[in-house]
Amino acid sequence: MAAEGDRPAGFAGCRGLLLMGGRSARFGRDKAWIEWEREPLWRRQVRLLATRVDEVWRALPYGSPAGPDDLVDPVPYPGPWWAIRAALARLDPAAPWLAVLAVDLPGVPVALLDRLWAARIPGGVALSAAGAVRQPLAAVWHRGVLDATEDVPSEGIPLGRVLERVPCRAVVLSGDEVEWLHNVNTPRDWERWAERGRRPAEARDRDG
Repeated sequence: MAAEGDRPAGFAGCRGLLLMGGRSARFGRDKAWIEWEREPLWRRQVRLLATRVDEVWRALPYGSPAGPDDLVDPVPYPGPWWAIRAALARLDPAAPWLAVLAVDLPGVPVALLDRLWAARIPGGVALSAAGAVRQPLAAVWHRGVLDATEDVPSEGIPLGRVLERVPCRAVVLSGDEVEWLHNVNTPRDWERWAERGRRPAEARDRDG
């Protein structure tokens, strides 16, 4: 999916990957199609990535209708590593960077993408972190990860197993920044995030 609009000069040699293939079991319906300000969440996330990268690929659930640039799960719910690995393999070695974003992280701002890009590490992953929680689904991955994970199966593998094999650099969030990684797993999670987004900025700052 092509990017839209103008973007800064940075992020050379980087593509974007939006992960949309989760079960959404706790949410009760496909989270990618939740509407925020009359726009499906997946489209909002594509626009976010497109402010920084030249092209955004979508990773879709098994059986989804797909465009020519989409990656579609080969089996139901193989896990995010399948899509990340497939996208990394698609990269040109001369353009080896991949900005990865999960569709259910609606609070991620452009500022975090910029910090992840600044922290990028050849052969590894620059990922977001809040406290003890690391978030590899808001991260910048390098194609060299493939070299260190050749024997790691592509399906049903926790990302922690992949991260054990490669260098990782954490972009540590603090204070209100922790909300950037608010994960929408349930309808209540969505209500909480949406309500926060509707409040004036001064009220958000006051309430923390």
